[in-house]
Amino acid sequence: MKRYADLVEVSAGTLREAVAGGELKPDTDCEALAEEFAAVMDGIQFQWALDPAGVGMAARMRAYLDRLLRSITVSGTGLPSDAHTDGLGRVCGHGDRGRRTRLSGCYESPPTWRRS
Repeated sequence: MKRYADLVEVSAGTLREAVAGGELKPDTDCEALAEEFAAVMDGIQFQWALDPAGVGMAARMRAYLDRLLRSITVSGTGLPSDAHTDGLGRVCGHGDRGRRTRLSGCYESPPTWRRS
């Protein structure tokens, strides 16, 4: 329960910051989206646990985040093609390759995070 509550709290906070910063639409329901994000992430991980060879966990998560961002960003854009951030405004050390968003994900291993 603590893991879920922490994930929702951090995700909702990141979303609220993005709304305040003008990146996300003002009517974004940050708490509901944070709960949805946790549910989708857990569901994809569960599918992967049942069939690791048949489920592209990173690709599915990236596709979900891209669709989500297209629906809630002020600009209507999704993830950049080379998104490499951790969702907390930290840029992955794998390189600076294009625009970053707070909700992007780095799926390379091991990520080395630094503040953007």
